[in-house]
Amino acid sequence: MTDTAQRLATLRDRSAPRLPSPCSAVSARYGARGEARAGFPHVRQALAALRGGAGRPDVLVSLMSTLQDTGILYAAGPHGLRAVQAGARAILDAGGTTTPEGAAALTSLDAELHRGNLRLRGSAALLACGSFLDDVASTWPAKERATMASSGSGGSGGRALTSGT
Repeated sequence: MTDTAQRLATLRDRSAPRLPSPCSAVSARYGARGEARAGFPHVRQALAALRGGAGRPDVLVSLMSTLQDTGILYAAGPHGLRAVQAGARAILDAGGTTTPEGAAALTSLDAELHRGNLRLRGSAALLACGSFLDDVASTWPAKERATMASSGSGGSGGRALTSGT
């Protein structure tokens, strides 16, 4: 499914403005368009982690640790994006959201996000997409599930999560 979406994302949109906007270079590389053109690597990461038994909070944190979230980038700049990613990595390094240390790191990152009025729209949307595909796949016949499982094994370089983290 993500392979088909990737092919669609590479098609030229004849109704799109021809003149580049100040944000077009950023969105083509990092935003939804860039994610689609790359074959939705973060959706694949989320799907693989969910299938590996990871809880949604840990999958969200994993996505946050690697995603070049354009909303965060726009609102907080590159330094703010790196701080969010570092905060997410600190949670993962502490064993995830279910450990006492990870929960404390999550509370700290949550406070930072609130102070900066930052929203995790990109990471949340990608988690929702991965969750949706995971739920839909469970209703498909075995042949389609096998095809989807093989296409969902790719990643974006994020950490693999299991039910123990």
